[in-house]
Amino acid sequence: MFWAEARRRYGHLTAEDPDISRYLTLVRSVQEEGGEGLAGYFENLGRRWVVANTPPGRVLEIGAGVGKHAKLNDRHDGEYFVSEFQSGHLENPLWKNFRGRGVQCDASRLPFRGEWFDGIVSTYSLEHMRRLDDTLAEIARVLRPGGRLVLALPCEGGFLWNFGREITTRRVFQKEFGLNYDKIIAFEHVHDLTAVRKRLGANKDLVLRRDRFYPAFVPQKDLNLIACFSFEKRR
Repeated sequence: MFWAEARRRYGHLTAEDPDISRYLTLVRSVQEEGGEGLAGYFENLGRRWVVANTPPGRVLEIGAGVGKHAKLNDRHDGEYFVSEFQSGHLENPLWKNFRGRGVQCDASRLPFRGEWFDGIVSTYSLEHMRRLDDTLAEIARVLRPGGRLVLALPCEGGFLWNFGREITTRRVFQKEFGLNYDKIIAFEHVHDLTAVRKRLGANKDLVLRRDRFYPAFVPQKDLNLIACFSFEKRR
């Protein structure tokens, strides 16, 4: 079942659904054990592009999860802050490394003063944001003029990503955990790539400066798995 059909069929479900409820109890272990094989390889290509384009100085990572990206960016030149919404991730050892610089918060209400960060980074998290417009407005608020938003997204809604999900992740979730992964993707991934890009384009404070697509490099979602973008806040 491709992304749009999963959303049509299961987009109304809440955490009360048995499959989604069980997934939420497993989410930390699923993220810690994931990222292997070919899927993990392409995921890390996106993360490394984000690291290479992250500016020095004071940076905030939104949706730090179990710390995969922060680990790759451990040589950052400046202050590195992390934020996460899911309380289960706060038990991860990552958070001990960011004592005083790690917050649990809703990204649509960031607890930082305006124009405080030189950069904001996000890897595979904006597609989860139910209040995406508010989140982007908050990102623009806390970025200094000329600051950068650097992010990686799955090419959800594109043929290659959807096909890969059908023959890998969906099968693993159903075989190993007995879960209906179509419900999970509809609950967790609120937006596909087109929808996220549309909302980014509607934000007047953020200007696209660079992009990179993997593996085909051409900016076409059907031929790629990962899309990376660097935006600058208007001066």
